[in-house]
Amino acid sequence: MTTRRTALVRRCRTLIVALGTALALLTALGGTAQAQAPAQTQNFAKTYYWNYDIHAGDCTMFHGTSWTLRPDGTASFYAVVTSSDDNDAWLMWANLKNSSGQYLGRLVANTHWDDLTKFVFNLPDSSRQYVWRQNATFNPSLYSQVASMSLDNHC
Repeated sequence: MTTRRTALVRRCRTLIVALGTALALLTALGGTAQAQAPAQTQNFAKTYYWNYDIHAGDCTMFHGTSWTLRPDGTASFYAVVTSSDDNDAWLMWANLKNSSGQYLGRLVANTHWDDLTKFVFNLPDSSRQYVWRQNATFNPSLYSQVASMSLDNHC
């Protein structure tokens, strides 16, 4: 890839992230946390941001949480989490939705034999904030249909 094309791709990705952030700021629904990103071409990753704190029980997931989906069916997660009690755990399920808000499926964590779609992060010390990074997978044939995400959470 040429230097000029690489710079253009970076500028486009920056614009896409900025648009996703603006849309996420407009999205805050009741029972589940939800984010949306702008329509993008098949060649770019889609990043969904939650620019507000998410609370579940004693646990907090701070604003800036994000999921990035790639056309190959891989995804990556970033969040900062804490709890007001020692020895808590944040449980999360990441739902994929189409442009009508219809459920398409969940991201797969591959970490818990009882529920492959459950993401868990232990919070042993209430005085700390923890960075949570996680990888996941999903059916790549869904990528073009995904227009938003929602998170189901429990602490």
